[in-house]
Amino acid sequence: MVDEHATTYENPFKFSGKELDDITGLYDHGARSRDPKVTMWYGVDPLFEKYPDMSPYVYCAGNPVNLVDPDGRRPIYDPDGNLIGVTEDSGLQGDAFFMNEEDYNPKMTEEDAQKKDLGIDCLKTEESQIKYKESFDNLKNRPDWDGYLTLEEANDWYKSGNGKPLYVSLNKIDLSGLVSLGEDFIGEKYSFNLLFGASHNTNDGLVYGNLTFKRYSNHTCRAFSDTYDFDMKSWSTKTFIRNIETLIGKHYAGNGTGYKIHIYGIKTLKPKHHGLK
Repeated sequence: MVDEHATTYENPFKFSGKELDDITGLYDHGARSRDPKVTMWYGVDPLFEKYPDMSPYVYCAGNPVNLVDPDGRRPIYDPDGNLIGVTEDSGLQGDAFFMNEEDYNPKMTEEDAQKKDLGIDCLKTEESQIKYKESFDNLKNRPDWDGYLTLEEANDWYKSGNGKPLYVSLNKIDLSGLVSLGEDFIGEKYSFNLLFGASHNTNDGLVYGNLTFKRYSNHTCRAFSDTYDFDMKSWSTKTFIRNIETLIGKHYAGNGTGYKIHIYGIKTLKPKHHGLK
């Protein structure tokens, strides 16, 4: 009805908060598009096989008042309604997988998660359903929703996040100061200081400081989880610069609770030499 009435207030984000494309006249829901004139979808739900009792053209199980569908992909919750992680492919943005915590692997792909998925029916109690609903609805308000963390967001979470972890994408961290030395180093682990050489982005250097990486094939790498806190190490030649950074960071961050930053995804490094295998 909004589309059919003239108004002086033009807001492209209308039905379910999705953006209306002026050129096609369709709402872009990420996984598929919707025509508001005839209220029909241009394609089936990409996850329709998981819901054989529903029409593949249905939206949010026919209940768009209480449910949302960000883009057809999934973070991961346990049967108690707790967010326990994300898939290696997609991060927080998407619908949810449900699995037992012991089945979760921080490096699992979306395909791996589908094999362990218990479905939303595993939320047996009203408490678990409410906890899941409140958490899921609030994901878009988290600083890691877009997979990237600014220094201001990191410090705010340090003060208000109560020690809960964040999830960021390795592909959104600047590693332009790193190069691949070839496939002879697959399986090796390396630690680099992003503020001094590994990154050309000051924000990333200040947020992460030192990160540890593991090399994989085809010049790729993954990063291990980082801890955002301001603990001091013993003063030595190796830790002197690190401790200075920590003291400065602590001054600006103030008081708070440390937390884990889980880094998902895989990044391709530029070979040191052209044609390097």
